[in-house]
Amino acid sequence: MITDVANHFIKELTAKTTKSEIEWKPLCELYSDTSGFPDFLNQSWEMLNCNEFKMVQRENSFFFFHNQGIISLMRIENYSGRDSSHYASYSIILQIRKNYPPQSLCEGLFQDELEILYMAVLDYINRDISLPDDLYKFLNF
Repeated sequence: MITDVANHFIKELTAKTTKSEIEWKPLCELYSDTSGFPDFLNQSWEMLNCNEFKMVQRENSFFFFHNQGIISLMRIENYSGRDSSHYASYSIILQIRKNYPPQSLCEGLFQDELEILYMAVLDYINRDISLPDDLYKFLNF
């Protein structure tokens, strides 16, 4: 079943991320004109039905190149038009090669597992920070 495969894939991503075996980068560093994936971002936004109430946070979303393709973990901010509340959700978008359209692996599913993956990616991205030493340095003028 595809949901079992997707769940296993997310757990593998989390394990490899925790071991620093994946080189995640912020999605804002993916440039359409030089990445080899010129339509990845636009097609991903369309697939996720992004609009003024549903937006991918590029600075808080991440990607890495894998084989001939790309895998991304997108953090999506969902805003209510009624009461200004909002919540975050996550989606894995992948493109298995350059001329194949992006696919959503599990939009709406596995949110707890994707949040764990997201936290592992944040730990990976910030692995060079050493607390409390870096905090003390930051606070000194």
